Amino acid sequence: MKAFVYIALMCILASSCSSDDKRESDVKFPTHIVVSVPSPDSTVAAVLYHWKIAGDDLLGANDRWSLGFVRGETKWHIERELGEGHGTYEGGVLDIEWVDGHRVKVIRRLDDQDANLLFDLRSNEFSPAE
Repeated sequence: MKAFVYIALMCILASSCSSDDKRESDVKFPTHIVVSVPSPDSTVAAVLYHWKIAGDDLLGANDRWSLGFVRGETKWHIERELGEGHGTYEGGVLDIEWVDGHRVKVIRRLDDQDANLLFDLRSNEFSPAE
């Protein structure tokens, strides 16, 4: 009898952990590495990630870019969509380059204008690039 109750409780627990919510299946993590650039001292690599969200169109409105870093076996990803919702037709993220040992420049073009960003590893924040 204890085994039956235990199995029933495990089934209830398992079914409560599963979800039919479609929003969870829409979450996509970056799937493509566009470019990886080592830092000047070669200890960290800046990585530009790209992925598409379901419902792709010809203008690339569902393209997404984000910045990440790799140091040895450690990888981290910055939760900011660098294209700001603009598709590849209106512009997009083109490249990344190291400015110095702790700042990475994200080269991008939005609405036919340069919109470059700097990411500072020390302060862990983005700022507009001059």
